[in-house]
Amino acid sequence: MRFWSGRPPEPLAPAEDLLLLEPLLRGQLEDVLAVEQRQIWGHSLAFGGRLRVTPPRALELLDGRFAPHGYTPFLREERGTAWVYALPRAELSDRPNPLVNLGLFLATVLTTLLAGAVSLGGVPLTELLSAPSRLLAGAPFSASLLAILVVHEFGHYTFGRRHGMPITLPYFIPVPPVPPFLLGTLGAVIRLRGPVRDRRSLFDMAVAGPLAGLAVAIPIYAVGLQLSSIVRIPLQAEGLYIEFGDALLTRLIGWLVLGPLPPGHDVQLHPVGVAAWFGFFVTVLNLIPAGQLDGGHMVYALFG
Repeated sequence: MRFWSGRPPEPLAPAEDLLLLEPLLRGQLEDVLAVEQRQIWGHSLAFGGRLRVTPPRALELLDGRFAPHGYTPFLREERGTAWVYALPRAELSDRPNPLVNLGLFLATVLTTLLAGAVSLGGVPLTELLSAPSRLLAGAPFSASLLAILVVHEFGHYTFGRRHGMPITLPYFIPVPPVPPFLLGTLGAVIRLRGPVRDRRSLFDMAVAGPLAGLAVAIPIYAVGLQLSSIVRIPLQAEGLYIEFGDALLTRLIGWLVLGPLPPGHDVQLHPVGVAAWFGFFVTVLNLIPAGQLDGGHMVYALFG
């Protein structure tokens, strides 16, 4: 998920006009904020005081009141004081074309089918050229992985829309299933076509994706374990052999589904389970508190 890049705003009013605009905006705040102080810098204003309504209600009321004057309200609390910032309104970026989102998603379906058939299903690429129906061998992996990714991204989208954000549909990123991109996708991104006006909205949108994806990945991993085989650990592996690491969550699910494994045995994970394992991995990766990752947005919303 990444932040927006809007068009440059229209030419701003001269600074002296802000002195005339300030009492107008202040009058719009009477039933929202008990104003105790105000600041003017550049082409922006800030009013500090005590909120008379909840933060979401404050933004809902002020957005329509500030818009005719060419300003957007932002809300922030600093040292016990609620601040309403009036910043010059930026135009939204161009309206996205949903056909682009659909095209990228269909391409991702194809590349993940290839990944499941060739990398995990053992279907030779030359055989796929002569018998394209063998591509369906990758369906269990593709459907499982895309279910996790789609739910993750629509967790962001749903909560973003709930908070009134101008958010786009997810843009999936297909890649050919060649090393090191054996999954057939690099996930997806969502664009914000406008600014995030309060921390609560940003936090809710950021955390919704990982929680939604995790809620789907857990049962898919359990199903994948039921479809898997328990095999004796070979002294020397032949062919492609990948040993997946175990976290506390995967160990717990494995113990609940399969019970204790016999000594010298391990689970030969079904493609459905492989997709869920990578779903867990992507979720944890997104929670790293850095940059444009979900974890970075959450940390910024809490402490930024």
